[in-house]
Amino acid sequence: MTASTETDPADAPRALEPEATAQGDVAAEVPPAPAVPPAPAVAGAARTGFAAAVVEWFVRHRSIVRAVREAKELPPLRRERFERARSALRAAEAAREPSGMLENGPAFAPVLELCRESVYWALAYREVQSGAEAVTDTPGELSELWARADQAALLRAAADAEGLAIIEHAMARGSFATLAELPEGEQRALVPRALGFATALLRSLDAPVNTLLRLRAERARRLGAVLVVLFAACVGAVVARGASEERRDIARGKAWKTSSKMGGCASPRQSCGETPMYFFHTVEELNPWVEIDLGAPVSVSAVRILNRKDCCPDRAIPLVVELSDDHVKYREVGRRTKTFMSHRVDFPTQKARWVRVRALRKTWLHFRGVMVLP
Repeated sequence: MTASTETDPADAPRALEPEATAQGDVAAEVPPAPAVPPAPAVAGAARTGFAAAVVEWFVRHRSIVRAVREAKELPPLRRERFERARSALRAAEAAREPSGMLENGPAFAPVLELCRESVYWALAYREVQSGAEAVTDTPGELSELWARADQAALLRAAADAEGLAIIEHAMARGSFATLAELPEGEQRALVPRALGFATALLRSLDAPVNTLLRLRAERARRLGAVLVVLFAACVGAVVARGASEERRDIARGKAWKTSSKMGGCASPRQSCGETPMYFFHTVEELNPWVEIDLGAPVSVSAVRILNRKDCCPDRAIPLVVELSDDHVKYREVGRRTKTFMSHRVDFPTQKARWVRVRALRKTWLHFRGVMVLP
């Protein structure tokens, strides 16, 4: 009879309990494993944060979103007074330069009164914003608002003390009737000053709409600066590439000839005062061409063709670029079917002595230059 291998579950080792070693009446527990230290911060996180900050500085997206949210959360009374000030100023600007002739003469007096209204609501907005006025109170007269206003803010909007005195006399102490009764010459002179003051005062308000306009203007300026830099870099790269090609041009000073002659420079020149817009000009013929003799077989990998600028660039198309070793057999290495001012044909480097550019129809042919690059 075989012995049973089964064990009592109670006698089985408990894997989930810490092991203990009997030492008299005390059980010595195995110390727990040390905690795993947190993984070090990824270095790329700092770079990502920096890149996001740079993008935000240019795009201003978060700031604009925050300004839009604040504009929506603006208390009703402040929003109402700001919109009234802005609407009056817009009406003043429109009345100053109306789209049609006014039947009753110049609109100087209405413009001044609208500026006065805009200043009134701008000062009323400032009082609500500063908490100096209870929500249920009415703003009062413009003269009262002017007296309670921050005089330093008024001086900044007027630009100087003399201008502030003129604006105060005409607006804070006058009325629409006194403005209308001013001589036309005084009204005309006062209009730009009043518009400038009302505009500066409105822009100085700590309003989300003004913040939003400022942020969008900043974004436009910064992105515009980036575009200018990129454009300058592109232009610089093009200029540098052109200069590099000119230095590497193996066709410079090499003899050339054409299928016919109607004008141009004398070979081997590709620039002359007689014809500054082209260095050769063929007659109208079938498949006209210009051919450059490099003097000996050399390695060639590209040909740059500069078309005539002042006239008829379409005469050069369609065209092919061909190479020859023996001046008898030519092999095509490039083709162009669209009008161009500058075109580069690239191909695998190969030996050739003659380079020919040929039009594939009956036409005239004339180029400003042909460069051959190794």
